[in-house]
Amino acid sequence: MDPGAGTAGSGEQERLLAVLDRLHRRAMGIGMPAYGGARLAPLPFAAIWAGAYILVVGAAIALEHFGYSGAPSDPRFVGLLVWALVYSTAVMFFTRLATQRSLDIVRSEILPHATPAYVAAVADDLERRDSARTRWIVPLGVAIVVALVSTWAQANESPRIAGARFGPVRLLWTGIGLYLTFVAARGVLVGRFYEPFARRLDLARERFYVLGAAETPLVRGIAGLARQMLILWVMIFLAILSIMLLGVDLGPYGFKGRSPLLWFVVPSASFASLGYGSLVYLRSEAAIRESLRRFAGAQAEALQARINARLEPAADRLPDHGEEVERLSQWHDRILAGAAYGNRLAAALSFSLPFAMALLTLVRMILELG
Repeated sequence: MDPGAGTAGSGEQERLLAVLDRLHRRAMGIGMPAYGGARLAPLPFAAIWAGAYILVVGAAIALEHFGYSGAPSDPRFVGLLVWALVYSTAVMFFTRLATQRSLDIVRSEILPHATPAYVAAVADDLERRDSARTRWIVPLGVAIVVALVSTWAQANESPRIAGARFGPVRLLWTGIGLYLTFVAARGVLVGRFYEPFARRLDLARERFYVLGAAETPLVRGIAGLARQMLILWVMIFLAILSIMLLGVDLGPYGFKGRSPLLWFVVPSASFASLGYGSLVYLRSEAAIRESLRRFAGAQAEALQARINARLEPAADRLPDHGEEVERLSQWHDRILAGAAYGNRLAAALSFSLPFAMALLTLVRMILELG
C-alpha cells in the first residue's frame, strides 16, 4: 500500500495542528503562534520576554528607591527576581523550541503516515482537553496554594524577612511568582498533549509493518514526540534547580541557612515538572506498547491457526513435510519480536530522578534539624 494513500485530508490535519498550536500558546501564557506565518524562533522569542521582564523589574526597583516613601523591600526579593529572570527566560526558550519541534514532528513524521480516523480522533481528544478546567480552574487553584505555602515559608525564613510588606519590589515578586506558578501548572497539564497520539494508535493499525511493527514510521514519530517532551521536562527541572544558587553566600540577596522557601520549591517543583512529566511519558509508552502487542498478537494468532491446521499431534495430524510449519513458525516469531518496543530502564530512570532529588532534600533537612 502507498504510505500516503488514505491519509487524512488537509482540513483534518490543519485542525489538528491548529489545536496543538493553541494549546502550546496557552501553556506559555503568551499568545504568539508557533505554527504558520508568525513562527518566531526560540531565541528572539525568549529575548523579547527577557527584555520586557528587565524593564518591569527595573521600573519597580527605581520606584522603590526614588518614588516610594516607605521602607525598602528585603534585598532577598531582588535575588528572587533575578533568579526568576534566568528561570523564566530559559523556560520560554526551551518551551518554544519544544513546541516548534513537536509541531514539526507531527506535521512531517506522524500525519503523512496516519489514517483519517486516527487524525480525527486525536484532534477530538485534544479539543476536549482545551477546557476551562485546564486553562483556568486547576492552574489558578495550584497557584493560590503555592502562594499560601510560599507566604508561610517566607514568614519562617532565618534571618526573618525585613522591609516593607507592600514595597514595590516585594509586590512585584508576589505577582511574578503567582504568574509563573499559574503558567507552570497550565504547562504541566498541556504537556500531556502527546498522550492521545499513543492512546489512539489502534485506529492506524493498518499502517503497521507486520514484520517490524515497532519500526513503523508512525510509531517512531509518536515515540519521538514523547521523547521531545521528556527532554523539555528535564530542561525545566534543571532551570528550577538553579534556585539553589540563592542558598550560597550572595550577601543580602541570598537565603542563608535552612531556607523553608528553597526546601519547598525544589522538591515540589521537581515532582511537578519532571516527576509528573515522566508519569505521562510512561503512560504514553505503555499505550504504544499495548497497541503493538494487540496488533502482533492478532497477526500471530492468525499464523498459529494455520499451524494448528497442519500440526495437531493430539488429533493424530502430522505434516508429511515440516517445511511449511517451520516457515509459519519463523514468521510467528519474527512478528512478535518485531513488535517489541521501549526502553523500560531509561523510562524508570527518568521517573526516579525527581523523587531522588526530593528524598535528598528531605534527608538534608532532617540532618540539619538534628
